[in-house]
Amino acid sequence: MREAETRMRGFKAIPSLVLLFLLLVALLAGCCAARKDNGSGSTISKGDVEKVELVHFHPRFRCVSCNNIEKYAREVAGNDFKEQMEDGKLEYRSLEIEDENNRELVDELDVGGSSLYLIISGDGKRTHREIKDVWLYWDKPDEAKQIIKEDLSKYL
Repeated sequence: MREAETRMRGFKAIPSLVLLFLLLVALLAGCCAARKDNGSGSTISKGDVEKVELVHFHPRFRCVSCNNIEKYAREVAGNDFKEQMEDGKLEYRSLEIEDENNRELVDELDVGGSSLYLIISGDGKRTHREIKDVWLYWDKPDEAKQIIKEDLSKYL
């Protein structure tokens, strides 16, 4: 009887050990998942900007927020920065993350999901920054467009 009780106590400890193991793995994964430099260390002054790319990354299957952000970004680029689009200083692209043709850029920027990036080139440098706040306003067109416009205005 005593041997059976000892075994039962051992089995009761297994869920705690599994949980502890999973927490340790999560902690280590978080520590090792260093993000690539977002380019903030390499600044390009507005006067030296030669080209800005506004790039919307999306998965193959999109949700409403992803479609909205794409629409807002395209509208801001085409309406508020029409002249820069026409002269080639601004380029808008919407790229599927899973498409192998986009793999190099997805890896360079460390894109993990739906996102909106600015890629700025000039003065022999290339840098990028993610426009994260826009996702908080996916259902508020005016606010989302204002965020995109303000970020683009920093470089154009």
